[in-house]
Amino acid sequence: MSTTPGRGRPHGPVPGQPPSSLDELIREQRRLEQRVRRREIPTAVAMIAFGVTGIIFGREEPLAVFVGSWITGAALWFLAGRSLRNRQEQGTGRRGQIATRTLGRQAATVLHQHPARERVAAGFIAYVGVLFVGGGLLTQRPLTPASVAGVLLVGAPFAAAGLRRLIRAARDGVWLTPSLLVVRDHGTTYRTAWDDVAAVSEAAGPTSLVVVLPRSMAALSVTGRDRGSRRGRALGDIPIRTGALAVDAPTLVDIIWHCHDPANRPELGTAGAVGTVRRIAEEHNLPHR
Repeated sequence: MSTTPGRGRPHGPVPGQPPSSLDELIREQRRLEQRVRRREIPTAVAMIAFGVTGIIFGREEPLAVFVGSWITGAALWFLAGRSLRNRQEQGTGRRGQIATRTLGRQAATVLHQHPARERVAAGFIAYVGVLFVGGGLLTQRPLTPASVAGVLLVGAPFAAAGLRRLIRAARDGVWLTPSLLVVRDHGTTYRTAWDDVAAVSEAAGPTSLVVVLPRSMAALSVTGRDRGSRRGRALGDIPIRTGALAVDAPTLVDIIWHCHDPANRPELGTAGAVGTVRRIAEEHNLPHR
């Protein structure tokens, strides 16, 4: 059910806004995620079995042992990331910080995402580079300074990509400026003016996906990775993951509607706004740093 301004209690949708539109967006996103997640454990088990088999049958060949070990390690890395994701979605993972930053020329109050999952992802990107570097060193005979340098050069882009992901993760979160609501998530940036916020999904739990719906597609700016479309329909919503966000989902909904009030926007980007966010969070009994 979508909600309109008002902290701590549900309301009817904005006039002209279909009551079920946000619910349908969330349900469809969950269906897509569940379809992918059903394959996660079987895929990881198959990778481990394949890697161990390669180690056993290729034990006389260093390259086969290395590749088998790498595949097994990749599966274990994936399972570690999956466990971290599940803890965040269950509300038992670490949350990000509340901070004051600058966005363009405007001060912003930022509700950061905790970067743990992005750190795991960045590490895995570098780990992919290890496959090429290790494989290259094992196949280069004889090893010369030039060949070693060439192999390391192949691995350098993976290290750079991992570092770039870490830097990007430091910016992930909800940015609240006096004029804009900005959400940065996994390389995608969503922007809409406060006056264009038409509806916000109702939080069913502390880690629920919160969806903000602008009044029109024209009111939403999306840059970065293309999220495509759902069944041919252009995406006009702003999804906000809350499992690792500085505040939980019910608090975030209240904060968005608090900022939607023009009288409250001038405070954004100041120490007073950080205090306001913490006060709203305390009303939901959620401690924050």
